[in-house]
Amino acid sequence: MGPGSLYTSILPNLLIPDIARSIARSRAPRVYIANLMTQPGETTNYSVAEHLRAIQEHVKPRIVDFVVANRQPVSPAVARRYQREGAAPVSLDAAKLRRMGVKVLLEDLLEEHEKIRHNSARLARVLLDEFALRG
Repeated sequence: MGPGSLYTSILPNLLIPDIARSIARSRAPRVYIANLMTQPGETTNYSVAEHLRAIQEHVKPRIVDFVVANRQPVSPAVARRYQREGAAPVSLDAAKLRRMGVKVLLEDLLEEHEKIRHNSARLARVLLDEFALRG
């Protein structure tokens, strides 16, 4: 699941009972890919743990086993540009996530261009290495 707008992309789909039930029953690893940046007015000041908390509060039973999160810092110039728009890097507290019952996978996932995005090749490699190729 993810990345995407927590309240306007991720959660609306998970609030459909059949979708949440199917994910909960799945024996496949259930992975949440954390956003890189907060979204003004939606997830201002949210950490990765707060994103997960929102999912856990809205969707029962638990549907996330793993969180994939970025560990690469945003460059100061890009961070300032986003800050002017009211956004900031999503902070990470891996210990808190583990206390919430998930395994945390950290990787350098940041790609900076006009906008910050996940590096899709690195993200795909993390997912393949962790879940598909270990068979």
